[in-house]
Amino acid sequence: MRFSIKARLTITFLLLAAFNVALGGLAVIELGKMKDRSELIVNENFKSQRDISNLAATQTRIQMLVRDYMVIDDVEVRKSVMLDLQSLAGTELVQLDKAKQDAPEKKLKVLEKYTALKTDLAKLNEEILVATDAGDTKAAADALKDAGKIGVKLSATMKGFVVKDGRAMKALLKDAAADYDMALKQLGGLVGISIVLSLLAAVSILRTLNRGLRKALNLSDEVADGNLTHTSDHKDRNELGDLLNNLNRMVVNLRSTVSDVTVSASNVSLGATQMADTSVTLRGAAMDQAGATEDASASVEQMTANVAQTAQNAQETEGMAKDAADEARKSSEAVRKATEFMATIVERIQVVQEIARQTDLLALNAAVEAARAGEHGR
Repeated sequence: MRFSIKARLTITFLLLAAFNVALGGLAVIELGKMKDRSELIVNENFKSQRDISNLAATQTRIQMLVRDYMVIDDVEVRKSVMLDLQSLAGTELVQLDKAKQDAPEKKLKVLEKYTALKTDLAKLNEEILVATDAGDTKAAADALKDAGKIGVKLSATMKGFVVKDGRAMKALLKDAAADYDMALKQLGGLVGISIVLSLLAAVSILRTLNRGLRKALNLSDEVADGNLTHTSDHKDRNELGDLLNNLNRMVVNLRSTVSDVTVSASNVSLGATQMADTSVTLRGAAMDQAGATEDASASVEQMTANVAQTAQNAQETEGMAKDAADEARKSSEAVRKATEFMATIVERIQVVQEIARQTDLLALNAAVEAARAGEHGR
């Protein structure tokens, strides 16, 4: 199966991208959980404790003003305290309504109990104020004593809720810390796995590249040094494998080319040797031909002299024939035939002269060619 470097890099990048997505997704999920827990702690536990604490503080302030009202003799100051009590009562109602909004069931139960105790306490406070205004100290003290008992119950109720809610908030914080540690471990594990995979992929790719390039360099060095006997053995099925296959094919082709060139050089050397032998043979033949040409030239000259002598004899014979023509008018027919015969002889002599002239030209050309052939032969 072909597994190219491009495919390896693509798979590596995809794995890294998948791990990054997984890290991002896990981080988002864990951050969402932490956000939910934080909102739960802030919106429920912390808000509940804040609301209860505010109500307890307001109620404590009311009870302190009621006690102050009992010991104050100045009417104007009492009026000021009364206004403060009325303002705190309104504030307490607002705080109570706000605390009941989106309150969980356990908080609503505490607020209902708080409302009932607050109603009883408000009645006792009213009795204290009326008895104080009437100057009935004993009745005011008795009512204050009963208000103190209710205040203790109210404080215990509020404190119990705060303690329980605080424990719940601590448990939530502990769970949030545990979730944070778990998320941190998971993220660390994924980061570690991503780093390990990245290193393994990088080492694998680098080893593949280094091995293939080293083989290619070794083979190219062998070729550069003129050694065409080696090829590269490999099992790579990637781009480097293709490169090594091409180099091997190039070496084989170069080897074949060099072999062909060697054979051609041997053939050229053999042909040069044969050409030298042929030149020597041709030189001998040219020399022989030159000798034969000289003999032919001498023969032609002799033939020319004979033809010239024959022509001269023919001319003399023609003169004698003319002289004899006058004497042999009677035998004109014989003379006429003799004359025609002599004319034919003259034409043939002219042909022989032409042949002799052409023979001279051929002899001259043969001598020139023989000289050239002798020069090439040397």
